[in-house]
Amino acid sequence: MKKEQKTINVLEILNTNVIEQIKTEADKLNSSQLEEYSKTQKELFENKDVVENDKLLRAVSDVYALDVSLDNLKTINEIVNLDKSNSYVEEYLAENDIFDYDTLWDIFDQKLQKEGMSDVGLLYMSEKLVNKINDDNECIQINAYQNDLNVLKKSEVIEEILDSLTLDLKEKQTSNNTMIM
Repeated sequence: MKKEQKTINVLEILNTNVIEQIKTEADKLNSSQLEEYSKTQKELFENKDVVENDKLLRAVSDVYALDVSLDNLKTINEIVNLDKSNSYVEEYLAENDIFDYDTLWDIFDQKLQKEGMSDVGLLYMSEKLVNKINDDNECIQINAYQNDLNVLKKSEVIEEILDSLTLDLKEKQTSNNTMIM
């Protein structure tokens, strides 16, 4: 009963306009795509991370409201189900020009030696933080500009990515509207 109530609340966030967009989008799909669309939509709005996190829910619905296409829906679902394993983190590190954990530890070294921490302490802290990658609720994020390493909750990382996706979609929508005029 509780889960049903939450799902209904999620769907209430999607305004009438978005529901009309969904219907229009659904009309363009063949039967297998429509099945995939419905399945993906259901997975997204029954996802515990989304339903129980208001900020994340708002971020999802913002992106969803801007583009309800099947491809976008699949992208949102992939983001919400982010892999918290090493592969996701290594990809993130590579994007920020940090190609291996030795480099990551060098960054720790620079930062922590300034604070007077010993190599043993550094190694312990580095390993401890890197091991948090596989924790259920946390993953590592690097700030390339400040060389900071933060352990963030998965939901915080998802919110950031969705916010950035929302911004991209809004900019694209604005530029399309400008071109039409």
